[in-house]
Amino acid sequence: MKTDRRHRQRGRGLMSGLLRQILLYNLLGMGLLLIGFLYFGSPREDLARAHADSLKAQTIILAAALEEACPPSELPACAAARLPRLAPPDAQARIHTAANAADTPALQRALQRALAGTATGTTTNNNAGEPIFLAAAPLRAAAAKTPAAALILTAGSEKLAALFQAERQTFAGIFLFILAVTCLLCIALAFSIARPIRLLADTADHIRAGIANRRIEVPDFSNREDEVGSLSVAMREMTRALYDQIDAVAGFGADVAHELKNPLTSLRSALETFMSTDDPESRAQLKPIIFDDIERINRLITDISSASRLDSDMAQEELQRLNTRDFLAAIVSIYNRMEQEAQDDPEKKAVMRHVRLDDSAAAQPAFISGIEQRLGQVVRNLIDNAISFSPQDAEVRVSIHPGEQRVDIHVEDAGPGIPQDALERIFSRFYTDRPDPNAFGQHSGLGLAISRQIVETHKGTLHAENRPPPHTGARFIVSLPRYAVI
Repeated sequence: MKTDRRHRQRGRGLMSGLLRQILLYNLLGMGLLLIGFLYFGSPREDLARAHADSLKAQTIILAAALEEACPPSELPACAAARLPRLAPPDAQARIHTAANAADTPALQRALQRALAGTATGTTTNNNAGEPIFLAAAPLRAAAAKTPAAALILTAGSEKLAALFQAERQTFAGIFLFILAVTCLLCIALAFSIARPIRLLADTADHIRAGIANRRIEVPDFSNREDEVGSLSVAMREMTRALYDQIDAVAGFGADVAHELKNPLTSLRSALETFMSTDDPESRAQLKPIIFDDIERINRLITDISSASRLDSDMAQEELQRLNTRDFLAAIVSIYNRMEQEAQDDPEKKAVMRHVRLDDSAAAQPAFISGIEQRLGQVVRNLIDNAISFSPQDAEVRVSIHPGEQRVDIHVEDAGPGIPQDALERIFSRFYTDRPDPNAFGQHSGLGLAISRQIVETHKGTLHAENRPPPHTGARFIVSLPRYAVI
C-alpha cells in the first residue's frame, strides 16, 4: 500500500516518470544524430575539397584571361605585370616558368603538371602544419604547343576556418532550436497523456475510498481517438457496472431480508402458539403451518443461494454451440415422459400439462451459443411457470423462430394472461401472483428473475406479452444471438 502511494505521489510532479521517459528517448535520438553528424560526417573535409576546387577554377579562369590580354611573345612578363590587379585578394598569385624553381615539393609537382599542360589543384601543409591550398594552370601562347609558363595560386586555411566556424554556428543554432521545440513537444505530449491518466488514477482512488458513500463519475475522454480514450470508456463502463452490481447486491440483500422475515414471523407466531397451548386439536392445526413455513424458508434459502452464485458459476463455464431444435426437443421429451408416467397417478396427472414443440418455422438448423445447462434452466423455468398457470387439458407450446441475427424461443400457455401493468414487474425478485391461493409460499418468486439474468448474460433478452385474441394466455420470448456457422 505504501509503495503504491509513493508511486502515485511521484507521478503527480511536473517531471513525472512518463515525461522523463519521453524526454530521455527523444534526447537520446537527437544525441545519436549529433554524434553521427560530427564524427561520421566530414564537414571540414567537404569544405576543404570544395575550397580546393574553387581555387582551381579561379586559376583556370585567370590563366585564360591573361592569355587573352597578353601578346604571345611577351606572355610571361606581361602576365606577371597584370597579375597583381587580377589576382583574388585572399590568394597569392605567381607566374612560374621552367627556369624558376618552386619553394616546396608539392608546389614543384603542381608546377610540373601545369608546364606539361594540365591544370591541377591540391592541398598541402606549411612548415607550421597548417593546411594550404594551391592550384596551377598552364599559360600557353596562341601558336605554341607547350606552355610558356604556369600560373600558381596559393591560399591559406583562414577562409576555410571561418567557413567551418560559420557552418558549426549555423548547425548549433539549428540544433538548439530543434532541441527546444522537441522538449516543448515532449512536455505537451507527456501532459496530454499523463494528465488524463493521472485524473483516471485519482478517480480510481476516490472510488475505492468512498465507494459505499456516493457515486463518483469517471472523467470522460471518449472524444480522444487513442488508447487514453479507450481506457476512459473502459473505466466508465467498468465503474458503471460496479455501481450497478453494488446496487443489485444491496437491493438483493434488502429483498432477501424482507422475504425471509415473513415466514420467520409466521413460524415464530405458530411456535409460540404451539408452545402455549395444550389443546391437541390446535396443535394439530399448527403443525402443517410450521412445516409449511420451514419448507418455504428452505426453498427461499436454496433459490437465494442459487441466484447469488449465478454470475460466478457462469463465469467458470464454457459456451457451446447448440442446435436449438435438438436442445428444446430434449427438454420437451422429459416433460412428455413425465406426463406418460403420471397417467396412473391422479394426483400427479392433475398437475401435468402436455408440452408440444413446434419447429415448423425452423426449416434449417438454427444454432445458438450458450451454456446448455443454464439455458435449459431458463426453458424449464418458463415451462414450469406456463404449466402452473394453464388449466387442465390445456397445452403448453414451445416454438422456434429463427431470424438472420437472432433465434427466438416462445413459451406459451393457455392461462388467464398477465395484467398489462405487470408485464415487466413479474421479472422482479420475489414477485409472485398466482391464481391458486393454495400455492402461496410454494414459489420463491426468483425463477423469472434468475431466467432473465441468465439470458442477459448470454447477450440475449427475455420479455413477456399476452397472446393476441382469440387466444388466451401469456407468451414468454427468449431472444438469443444466432451462432454464425463458418
